[in-house]
Amino acid sequence: MEPSSPKEETKLPPELRPPCPSRPTEKSHHEIQLFISCCDLKDLYHGAKLDPYCRIWLKNDERTDWKLLCKTNVVRGTLNPDFATPIGIDYCFEKNQDIRFEIYDDDQGEEEPQAQHTCKVAQIVGSPSQTYSGDLDHRHEGGRIIVQAESIKREDQSIKISVSCTGLKSKKKNLGFTATDHPFLVIKKCDKHNPTDKDYAEAEVVYTSETQHKTLNPLWHVGELTIEDLCYSDLDIPLIFEIWSAQPKEKNRIYGTVKGTAREFMEKEDQPIPIIKRQGNQYGKLYFDKFKMVHNPAIIDYFQSGWNLTFSVAIDFSLSNGEFSDPGSLHFIDSDDFAKKSPYEEVLTEVGSILQWYTADNKIPALGFGARTRLSSRTMEPDCFNLNGLKDWEVEGIEGVIQAYRKAIEGGMQPSSPSNFEPCIRRMMEFIEERKEMNEYNVLLIITNEPSTDWATTIPTIAEASHLPLSIILVELGDTDILKYDSLQTDSSSFKDFKRKPSLREIFQFAKFSDYDDFPHSLKENLLQQIPDQFIEYRLLSS
Repeated sequence: MEPSSPKEETKLPPELRPPCPSRPTEKSHHEIQLFISCCDLKDLYHGAKLDPYCRIWLKNDERTDWKLLCKTNVVRGTLNPDFATPIGIDYCFEKNQDIRFEIYDDDQGEEEPQAQHTCKVAQIVGSPSQTYSGDLDHRHEGGRIIVQAESIKREDQSIKISVSCTGLKSKKKNLGFTATDHPFLVIKKCDKHNPTDKDYAEAEVVYTSETQHKTLNPLWHVGELTIEDLCYSDLDIPLIFEIWSAQPKEKNRIYGTVKGTAREFMEKEDQPIPIIKRQGNQYGKLYFDKFKMVHNPAIIDYFQSGWNLTFSVAIDFSLSNGEFSDPGSLHFIDSDDFAKKSPYEEVLTEVGSILQWYTADNKIPALGFGARTRLSSRTMEPDCFNLNGLKDWEVEGIEGVIQAYRKAIEGGMQPSSPSNFEPCIRRMMEFIEERKEMNEYNVLLIITNEPSTDWATTIPTIAEASHLPLSIILVELGDTDILKYDSLQTDSSSFKDFKRKPSLREIFQFAKFSDYDDFPHSLKENLLQQIPDQFIEYRLLSS
């Protein structure tokens, strides 16, 4: 470790930055590569085999146009081409990305594709072993395209840091009678391996902690910093740990500094390191209670290892929605315009258009609540029920959910009260327990017109569900103040009121449908962008 340079102490830290989170936020965007091949292309030219190549188009979401990404190499004289050109794509979990593959024959020009196939990027990523196969259409009926996805290796390592100090020299004013000891930590990085004093003075601030008041023995749980942010992914780049005293009405004063590299600090974990002041004097000791390299996987890494998602829905049919035949009802189906969707169907379509592609078999468990069916007991409050009215509650894709939803409305269902979705969460928990040996993470979409009427049961049930591979997303369609849903956040103080299993992690998000009237596509993106983080957090906690 080097002694501190006098020049660096003349440079006060910039405006304080918020502390690093305990874990880096998982970026939902992740770069992948696609490898394309075809089999059994049709011989259109009577024995003269094709010289095929592929052009790839991408439509990033509903609001963008098709964009040509690239075209592959030409493979000469074959009906079963294996294209060597990898296709790089910025994959985003919460977006509805369409991709189109067009097969051309190099001998025939580029006027018209010989065959083509369109699918979702999510279908490729969510396929077993991330190998997708689909039928080619147009002139090559019977041929197939095979697309293999691979994650592009990225910088996914972080360093988890916890720092404590002992024996700091007190800062005093008013002739030494008043102590002003309010330490905070600043971490800086240099941009070269052999920095000069000027380089140290101009080092970039990486992290600034919160201030700890009235102590000479501070402890900072810095959390995780990516190695890119901490040291440009170079463990031998010089770092500076500065310990400062915050002064309310004058310039902040420095206790001292520690210099070294990430590699050196990992080797000195739990060992005392001198904090050096300007003249080279020691002003206390710094300890790295933790300085460890950690690996932060992406959700696509779990898909590659065999995990997949299940998607389920629970729909509110309670009286608060209005009578089904009332045009003002949230469940009203216009007999003169069957193509027009009810608000419930709009939410199902928006969210389901993403999540259904990650299910291994496109089967979606579908429930209803807040109504009495023909099988309901009149002496009991309405419980959750299978939307399709069958023993098997799974339906085929989001279109199957909408068909079951319309049949349920037409089948003599009686809206009732109260509106309580806790039994649907409990039913989903039982489903997960029955399949606990399977590598599945589950997402439950609840669509309702009003908050649950049984908070005392719902809140601890969500806390209990936080121990399972489950996320819950709720869309509220009515006029209820959405702030009432704050009590369902699993990190809320409300959970302290219930002597049940404590919450393990945050699994609940909610949104008010009317907030997205002008931007309906943003609804699913805002609701789903936390799912990868919650998936990863569950796997890290359960491993």
